Order: sequence, then C-alpha cells, then structure tokens
Amino acid sequence: MATRSISIPAPAWYPSNDAASFNSARIQVKQSSIAVPSPRYVEWLFGTSTAEYILTEFVLPQNYVGTPVLNVYYKMTTAVANEIDWGVAVAAVSDGDAQDMDADAFASTGAMAEVTVPSTAGDMDVAAITISTGTHDDGMVAGDHVVFMLFRDSLVPSSDADSDAEFLGADFTYSDV
Repeated sequence: MATRSISIPAPAWYPSNDAASFNSARIQVKQSSIAVPSPRYVEWLFGTSTAEYILTEFVLPQNYVGTPVLNVYYKMTTAVANEIDWGVAVAAVSDGDAQDMDADAFASTGAMAEVTVPSTAGDMDVAAITISTGTHDDGMVAGDHVVFMLFRDSLVPSSDADSDAEFLGADFTYSDV
C-alpha cells in the first residue's frame, strides 16, 4: 500500500447555507503586501465568535482503501501562540446504498484536531485531522460520493486563539490498494 492525496484548494470549497447554528466562513481574495504585481490567492476567513463551516464534495478514487486524513493549511491574521480546533465531518453515499442523498446527514459531530497556531501572523501551518474509520468516516469506500464539512470550533474551551484563521486549502490523504 502507498499513501495518495487529493488536493482540495480553497476555491473548491463552498459556503454553508448560513442557517441558525450553521454559519459560513467568509471567502476573500488576499494579496501579498509586496508592491504590485504581487501574489494573490483565495482563502476562507474563520472568525472567533462562533463555529463556522464550509463544505466540499468529490468521489473517492477507486484505489481508496482507508486511513483518511484531512491536512488543513491555514494561517492566522494576528500573532498568537494559543490553540485552535479544526474539525471535519463526513457524509458518504455509495452507488449500492439504499440511502436517499437528498435526506443524507453527517455521520458524526466530526473528527477534531487541536493545534498550536504559529506565533507569527501570516505563517502557514498544517493541522492534520485523522478521520477514524467506523467513527467519523460514514463507512467511506472507493467510489463513494463524499461531502466534507470543515469547521473551526471557536467555542471549545481549548480553542483559545483569539485571532481569525485564514484557510488556504486542504490535502486529503489515504491508503490505496
């Protein structure tokens, strides 16, 4: 077996529906502070006052076996040295499932990763969220249509980084056949 990955850049994610208790992070285009021409990139801004969400979807490759991890690439808007809690929840539907996709739900409250944020504003960091098989993966198998819900849970007591988080993209890694 080998480890494979699927890159999921910030533009591949979409907002939640902003219903009560399902607030969406905000998308923005950020530019380097260097004189023009300067690099620009898309990022999602996660605040500190409430849990915020974004979603993405794709079909799991036919060589997917397991050991799923979502690596979250992010940076902070100000210099802090505290913790942030990132989470991901999964909804998976197979071709053979007797599951109405229009009535599907996320398998659990989600897998979590608590990480210490960089102490310098703008420094990129990676938070690895292990998606436990059977607990958090909704029974994902090769060929499943999956929806990932990424969130920053600023309400968890251990999430004490009092700065906005800027999500740049993710890398979904897994074991193959």
